[in-house]
Amino acid sequence: MTISAEVRLSPQEQDLLAGILHTSVEELDAILRGYATAALEEYCRMALGQKVFTRVQDMKEYRLYLLIKEVFQNRIPDDQKITDSPEKR
Repeated sequence: MTISAEVRLSPQEQDLLAGILHTSVEELDAILRGYATAALEEYCRMALGQKVFTRVQDMKEYRLYLLIKEVFQNRIPDDQKITDSPEKR
């Protein structure tokens, strides 16, 4: 299933987001596509009753799994990449 969405960000917000994600404004669409796919899959599975968690930790682990799958090309990012603040990136 293919879904299209639009996010309205000011030029300043786009610049900030590009910096946080270590990319250019021109590449934001491509980079954010993985995040959007992971988030949409999480919500679809939850609505279908396939991934309904009773523990917050389980939900976080599933969300991390989806990010690894969709954003990090099935590679586990190192702790530093996950925890860096935007100022350090």
